[in-house]
Amino acid sequence: MKLRSLWAALLAAALFLTGCTPSGSPSEPETSGYDLTGLTNEYLAPIAISGIGAVNWEDPSELSPDQLLSYYVVWAMPVERNLEEPEKVPAEELEQKLQERFDVSAELLRQSEYYDPETGLYTPGYVGSSARYEVTGAREEDGCLLLDYEYYSPADDKTVIRQGTLTLEKYGDGYRYLSCVTEPVPSEPQSRTGD
Repeated sequence: MKLRSLWAALLAAALFLTGCTPSGSPSEPETSGYDLTGLTNEYLAPIAISGIGAVNWEDPSELSPDQLLSYYVVWAMPVERNLEEPEKVPAEELEQKLQERFDVSAELLRQSEYYDPETGLYTPGYVGSSARYEVTGAREEDGCLLLDYEYYSPADDKTVIRQGTLTLEKYGDGYRYLSCVTEPVPSEPQSRTGD
């Protein structure tokens, strides 16, 4: 219990330092004016499929370079790929694209096992599917977009197995990820929001 309180205090401090402050509750999400399906497809899907949405992080640099490459595969690479010949992506191209969504250094990304310093190329792997997921609420606060989300059990596609909140900041024509707070739901499962 003390660890959970400490985590909450650290999160509040991190959000304060980034200029974003949460309000409201994920159990009562704000949905007016937001295209939740669009936000799910654009911002949650690559986070969920790459596994980044199932871990807590206060800064994108806490993520491993391989987690970030998994995000890139889901977000920026074609769905249909040649499984016989792995694609190679020039370092500058991949790093610049990922930096549109995460404030991370090229040095961090180049620590990936999929980076070849001799050729300056990344050979991203393949990413499987995950549990079903959706953005259940969105709200803007102090220049940040907060997305509440849920993952659902593959057994019935309705039982909530994980909840979380992504915090994003405006960047260019879209948003860049700042942090993720997530936890499995309590042992008494909840049904999907709106059911």
